[in-house]
Amino acid sequence: MLLDVSSAALSIRGDAGGAGSVLSGGGSGPMVSLRTFGSRLTVEDLEMTGAMACFGSVITAADMAEPCDREAGPLDTSIILRRAHLHDNAYEVGGGVVGVTGGSVVLEDTLIADNQGHAVFSVGADVSCSGSPSIQAGMMRNSKSGVWLSSAGAETGYALISQSCDWGENGQEDVRLGGETSFDGFGEDATFTCDGRSET
Repeated sequence: MLLDVSSAALSIRGDAGGAGSVLSGGGSGPMVSLRTFGSRLTVEDLEMTGAMACFGSVITAADMAEPCDREAGPLDTSIILRRAHLHDNAYEVGGGVVGVTGGSVVLEDTLIADNQGHAVFSVGADVSCSGSPSIQAGMMRNSKSGVWLSSAGAETGYALISQSCDWGENGQEDVRLGGETSFDGFGEDATFTCDGRSET
């Protein structure tokens, strides 16, 4: 684990120009672990790679007694990834690159691709992804789902909003809702909404 965060807010900013900035997990993780209820994480202009962990290999936001605790409680955190690239990360038991319980995950011009596991594993959290036709931004070529929205143990519903986001070549479906319903084949620059029960 690189950053064990107990503060209310944390911002990690890379170099917006030139060669950019890379944060490597060195085969361990999570890179960032959020442990405070209602905390806020903002990541900008950063490449994050080489992490391995349960639940969320790069970012974990869950109230867990142990790193691989399957009884994770909600933290209602706010996670914003802006112009980030998360790739070549892996999971040990289950989960994804970003694992979160409650709160929200906002992806702006961010690509989560070529990872083991789900790109985003969400338990009762809202997820939004926005991009544009001029860039590749979204969930692509991950070994499991692009986004898995689970309501297990969650007290509230959840939603996924995609605005000009890229989807494709994920090992399973692009979007999984709960344990049974799934959607696939959205393609590039897709705009749609899922509310945990249906796609619109």
